[in-house]
Amino acid sequence: MQVPTDADTSQDRALSSLRHDLRTPVNAVLGLSRLLLDEADGPLGSEQRIQVQLIHDAARSLAAMIDTRLGAHHHSQEGP
Repeated sequence: MQVPTDADTSQDRALSSLRHDLRTPVNAVLGLSRLLLDEADGPLGSEQRIQVQLIHDAARSLAAMIDTRLGAHHHSQEGP
């Protein structure tokens, strides 16, 4: 088992912070777009629904990319 160096620990903290900083606004977009799609504040027109669904899908893709790119590094550093 490889012992983490100070540089590894600092890099892990920086990546964790970056992941959090990116995920926070993406999660807000996901939540707000979900509320709109659920018509919590009233019905959407058909074009509005299409546009909000595009926003929601893009935010979901971005969240997955963040998890894949930044989450994979963190998990690869952990032991079994």
